[in-house]
Amino acid sequence: MPKVALFVVLLLAGYLAGVAAALFRVFPAEAVAGWLQVDDASGADATSPSGSGASAGGRASTQSAAASPTPAGGRRPVRPPTDPRWHAARSAASTPDSAALEGLDVVPYLQGVKEAQGVGGVLVFDPQAAHTGLNLVTSGHAPEALLMDMKGNVLHRWAQDFSSVWPGPLGAFEGSLNTTYWRRVHLYPNGDLLAIFEGIGLVKLDRNSQVIWRHRGKEHHDLFVADDGSIYTLTRRKVANDGSRPVGRRVIEDFVTVLSDDGVPLREVSILDCIIASKYRSILTRRPPKADILHSNTIELLDGRHAERYPMFAAGHVLVSVRNLDMVAVLDLDRGEVVWAMTDLWRRQHQPTVLDNGHLLVFDNMGNNGKSRVLELDPLTHALAWSYEGEPDMPLESGTLGSCQRLPNGNTLITESEPGRVIEVTPEGDVVWEFINPYRAGEAGELIASLFEVVRLDWSYPQFDEVREVYEQARTMDLGNVEEMVKKLKRNR
Repeated sequence: MPKVALFVVLLLAGYLAGVAAALFRVFPAEAVAGWLQVDDASGADATSPSGSGASAGGRASTQSAAASPTPAGGRRPVRPPTDPRWHAARSAASTPDSAALEGLDVVPYLQGVKEAQGVGGVLVFDPQAAHTGLNLVTSGHAPEALLMDMKGNVLHRWAQDFSSVWPGPLGAFEGSLNTTYWRRVHLYPNGDLLAIFEGIGLVKLDRNSQVIWRHRGKEHHDLFVADDGSIYTLTRRKVANDGSRPVGRRVIEDFVTVLSDDGVPLREVSILDCIIASKYRSILTRRPPKADILHSNTIELLDGRHAERYPMFAAGHVLVSVRNLDMVAVLDLDRGEVVWAMTDLWRRQHQPTVLDNGHLLVFDNMGNNGKSRVLELDPLTHALAWSYEGEPDMPLESGTLGSCQRLPNGNTLITESEPGRVIEVTPEGDVVWEFINPYRAGEAGELIASLFEVVRLDWSYPQFDEVREVYEQARTMDLGNVEEMVKKLKRNR
């Protein structure tokens, strides 16, 4: 039985059946309105690469994720014209303390921006139209990641405080928000997890949140795990310009950094140098008048399957998003140059990705008259194939962050980060799944915690047949039968 299927089988079986030896915590079926509640993560001792242990105390407390029942037919509930989630945040909460930023190469993202309202959890779920799977959630409320089902039930939690990963004085990061959340995560089939402390470093945890290794290389924003296990990520540092490069005297320079599967640096390529060495060099004339001239925020290693039609998408090339230049580009790391770039079709974009048809899917943060939208475009002709801007009474609006994922059934999962909202929309624009972050941020919990990203983990492929069978049948089976099914699956591994 494939390892991925076994891991998810054990996960769901522990959740549904209460199997004592399972790896995941059981939640009561009697939860309010039929929804299961979030349970506090149990404390776990971090294991350093040398094997020494460190206490994982001080973890942020969690709140209930009980959600409102799904409306009849799975459609969006009627909301009043004024939605408190869209109010501007308090000025004190929206402006980072300049003293706390001294010495940092990355301005921290805010844990929350929009004022919260009472509603939280899954508001819409149309099981016939939505692409059923598991949801991997990262949020601004704490340094943790949640694995959640389609109804908002938390099946597993990874969590580890910054002080447990890197004990000792924080230095320039003392009081920084960057130590209080994970910006991006990657889940391995065996339950291991990579997590980025924004602008600080990368940590790998096992399924029980024990530290496997850590690398303090100022990783930020995004990462991509290649088939050979190597890790492509973004790093940055302040550099002084000696006048040989057409930029300011002092800039924050972004790099593509490649790590081995055990966290050892293998390679580093300057994104700025790749731009300067290419025919796209002139785009630097539009750089902002500040040190952070690039602000790269996405990285994706290309596999070459579309190279015949789109030669720039050759295997080994890297797709990046350079937010402060409004540019999506492809880098040839071996040649050290940009081989293709697109600009002016979006503003302050995030999460470009190459789809199965060779098109680009992009979260355009501010290109829709200051509001957000998701675009699908042909990278050669620039023709617009699909777009989603939200609804008239609820447009997409996330000036920072944001993510998008095309699902196997053709739907699109959209993380609208600042309002703490994620939706799954059909090609026709119908909302068939909607989740509002139930967690809060701010000194008094007055803000909804930003959703950095929600990723739908697919189980529609053949290797997940057993998982789907357990998940669907468990509602009508007694616990003994579920336990017996799990034992059988383990015996047949």
